[in-house]
Amino acid sequence: MSIAVSLIATFGGVCGWVNHFLIVGIIFFVSSFLQINNKSNKGFTLFFLIFPFIVLYGGTVLYDRLFGVTTPQVYPIVLISIINLLIGFGFKLLYLKCSKKIVIAFASLYLIIFLIGGYIFMCNWLHCVWSKKYITQTEQLADIQIWDFSEKEVSFDENKVIVLEFWSIHCSAYFSKLYDLEKINNYYQNDAVVVYAVLIPWHDNYAENDDLEKRLQWIGEQNFTFNVVKMDTLNANKLGIGVPRILVFDKTKKVALDSSVQFIEKKIILNNIYTVIDKLLKE
Repeated sequence: MSIAVSLIATFGGVCGWVNHFLIVGIIFFVSSFLQINNKSNKGFTLFFLIFPFIVLYGGTVLYDRLFGVTTPQVYPIVLISIINLLIGFGFKLLYLKCSKKIVIAFASLYLIIFLIGGYIFMCNWLHCVWSKKYITQTEQLADIQIWDFSEKEVSFDENKVIVLEFWSIHCSAYFSKLYDLEKINNYYQNDAVVVYAVLIPWHDNYAENDDLEKRLQWIGEQNFTFNVVKMDTLNANKLGIGVPRILVFDKTKKVALDSSVQFIEKKIILNNIYTVIDKLLKE
């Protein structure tokens, strides 16, 4: 069972970092609760439940660390496997000695709290580690040149907060994020905030051009109110701009937020894009 648990916990990463954190927490809590009994050697049971995962997943973290690859997004996942294993063990000890219905009720309540709190925590953790200022190799809006699709260079308005969200036609998951960008644009229905969706082409070939026409047609059908523009690939590479990525520049055209676009929800995320823009508008 320990191998099955570790494989599920390890490959739960295909569901995304937030879901991976929740999957790992739940599976180690439940497996430890189910495996412990009066006849088992409790120490050995816990060890063999967690050991394969620590070797598989924790070994990868250690390898990355030794070779200078920063992977702080995985640290909570390793920690929650140990924490929830021990919490599940604690609930099982109570279950063996106390009222089973009461213990089951409290264990279920804990899992509900974990799911809600874990989602909020992990979203904020990822937002924190992926929102380090100046990941992109620029601090000035002047370094970025964009064009509309009639090949006319776009000039940025003075004394405006500028929001640039970068996208590519090859990132299909990105297109759901355009709705988030529309929410941002609609939330700030004033002339002080200007929002752009900036295409970064991957290749200049007919296949991409055909696909681009379909994507642009789809975008047009959605009646989005933000600006849809494009950027030269060489300029994007020079500045280290990839996708998904969102940059917010203050009124003096200096970068105020350089972040992944995956976590921009209002209220759930501390220091989210809304709070950043609100602060810039007051300056």
